[in-house]
Amino acid sequence: MIGVSQGTLSELDQDKYKPSIDNVSFYLNNNTVYPLLKPFLTTKQNEQLLNDILNGSEGRTSLAGQLSGSGPKGLINEDLRYCPACLSEDCANFGECYLNRYHQLKHINICHKHNCSLISKCPECSFDLTSNSGQLYLKKPVCPLGHKIDPIPDSVVNIENQLQNDLMTDFIYLMENQGDTDANELSVKLLSCLGEKGYIHPSGLIHKTKLINDFFESYSEQRLASVIPEKRYFLERRTIKRLFKSEF
Repeated sequence: MIGVSQGTLSELDQDKYKPSIDNVSFYLNNNTVYPLLKPFLTTKQNEQLLNDILNGSEGRTSLAGQLSGSGPKGLINEDLRYCPACLSEDCANFGECYLNRYHQLKHINICHKHNCSLISKCPECSFDLTSNSGQLYLKKPVCPLGHKIDPIPDSVVNIENQLQNDLMTDFIYLMENQGDTDANELSVKLLSCLGEKGYIHPSGLIHKTKLINDFFESYSEQRLASVIPEKRYFLERRTIKRLFKSEF
């Protein structure tokens, strides 16, 4: 389970596995993208997300599905992907292949370890390597039609790849250094940093438009195009209004 689906753990055999918030959190921290979501959730949102996973959303929109799925707000790429080099390494080290949660993050199209492109289809026949329904996963570095998937030589580190690698370094840090920070605390830290950088007026007004313009000028729109929405999205009134508000 790479994402954090609603009601998933409530469907397990209750006699063999008795889900609780504690063991659900342990499972999610070590197998899903939950640690990347948690610092950006308020305490109330986090409780709702865990409850959705444990018990389902009971007819309402699932926060777990929204944030961890492949929709507009989700973190997961629509197609499940593999690194060819990781497939070979997993098979050699463990006897079978696994889906890597880091390879499923939306907008990250290279393996942070081998710097090669992630694939969702067989390089030889273009057959899907997995089914998103969970019925088909690779156990060996061989496509469902029998073609061997060989490691691809490391790609040249270009500007786009370097940005993705930089982002992945930050993502891995967040996922492997799990703490109790929530959205409210994170918001306070960000505002403190913005104040030090001169983006907050003495009256308390945040110069959000200036911050966004400076951000895109620093990295360039072309460089950022592969990993975040266009600049105009961030300058929309709705986005400006929500920026740095923990409840969003």
